Amino acid sequence: MLLMNRKLIGFLAILLLTVTACTDVEDGVAAYDRKDYSEALRIWQPLAEQGSAVAQFKLGRLYHSGEGLTRDFQQAAYWYEQAAAQGYSKAQYNLALLYDNGDGMPEDNKKAAQLYRQAAERGLASAQNNLAMMYGEGEGVPQDDTEAVRWYLKAADQGLDSSQYNLAVMYDTGVGIPMDKAEAAHWYRKAADQGFAYAQFNLALLYDDGEGVAKNDAEAARWYRKAAEQGDADAQYNLGVMYEEGEGSPPDSSDAADWLKQADKLGIAKTQFDPGVKYDSGDGVSRNAAQALHWYTKAAEQGDAEAQFDLGNMYADGKGVNVDYIQAYRWLSIAADDGHETAAEKRDIIAKQMSAEQLLTSQKLAAEWHTTKPEK
Repeated sequence: MLLMNRKLIGFLAILLLTVTACTDVEDGVAAYDRKDYSEALRIWQPLAEQGSAVAQFKLGRLYHSGEGLTRDFQQAAYWYEQAAAQGYSKAQYNLALLYDNGDGMPEDNKKAAQLYRQAAERGLASAQNNLAMMYGEGEGVPQDDTEAVRWYLKAADQGLDSSQYNLAVMYDTGVGIPMDKAEAAHWYRKAADQGFAYAQFNLALLYDDGEGVAKNDAEAARWYRKAAEQGDADAQYNLGVMYEEGEGSPPDSSDAADWLKQADKLGIAKTQFDPGVKYDSGDGVSRNAAQALHWYTKAAEQGDAEAQFDLGNMYADGKGVNVDYIQAYRWLSIAADDGHETAAEKRDIIAKQMSAEQLLTSQKLAAEWHTTKPEK
């Protein structure tokens, strides 16, 4: 009976210490929430040293973010390691991030994957998502799209919008799982309902094309608008085109112009190339070579090879501009280098009409482009 009492007393003492520690940790959380980081540090430091996994994690996060003290990735890693060793999933995840990004330590994708897995197996959705990404990219683990799908599904079922979107993409493209547009639409919608712009755009595409859902221009326009309002340039462009053509709503040239202008400001080559084609061919607008030249130039400068080719041809033919073989050769050379299949042939025809001096000037201009062109 005496032995049982001692055990009971010991248990009650441990329970009392645990309750006290939890209360103190929450006091630190309250201080953190009111941005009193020095008070949070004062509370969490001794608790972390006494072995509280939660306090160790919280302390590691302070060092990780540099809130209330000098950012120190190595100190963050130290405290995350203490908490991770006790199976604290958020610490395992944050420690994985440090290894994944090479913050305060050499980058180690294999170690990151191990830690993501530990946290993922404990049910942490963000870790499940990152482990899925590593399987998809073959970083730290063998590349395995089927495993990527498995882990995306676990996180998606917990409501993580990025995993819902990534899973939808897998269904949409048939990577790691049989293609299923209806399932793609299902998961895009879940992410879209949470405000995930890429999912909103891709769901709009499915409605636009009638894939996985019944074709519905009004629904396509609705989801394009949601993504467009978040700054998605492709959605802004597609919405502008729908207003222009009266798809999903009555034609509205003012709204069309507004959305196309917003997309243009983001420097998207497609939004600049397509108006060039329309003005060049007279498709839906009055043919205007000067306007075509304007839009081709904008798209060409964004690195669009088709626009570069068409711009070169306009200079060669004197459409919307005086004939200029130097600029024609320049843009056809750039288009060829950017992968246009017939640009080199047309460039070489132009070269036969140029002097040696003109040719040298044009080649220099083309070479200069490759040192200043935008990243695609």
